[in-house]
Amino acid sequence: MSGSIYTLPGEKFEESKTDWQFEVTCKEEVTPLNEEKIEEAKKYLMKLKEKGKIKIVYHPNKPDYIPKDDSDLVQKAVKLAKQDKEKAMEIIEKYHPNLKNRVLKKLKEE
Repeated sequence: MSGSIYTLPGEKFEESKTDWQFEVTCKEEVTPLNEEKIEEAKKYLMKLKEKGKIKIVYHPNKPDYIPKDDSDLVQKAVKLAKQDKEKAMEIIEKYHPNLKNRVLKKLKEE
């Protein structure tokens, strides 16, 4: 599988605008500064892993900084449900139906 990695103007991006600590966002559309075409994505990623540049964690495993009990997802769903319960429950039912009862319980507690 092939793909591309785009270099973007970093000065236009901001940290801490989302719940995920590693995500950066930009308020405006930006033009890529560079495109690096990758012919074999898996091979490329494995080379980065071998060099120690990235860590690959295969599903259903999780990195150490993500709670194994999915409490982070429950908390995010509760936060969203306080703004739009219907949307939050739709997302939970679609992607994490096993967490529905925990989310509903947490909502009742708060």
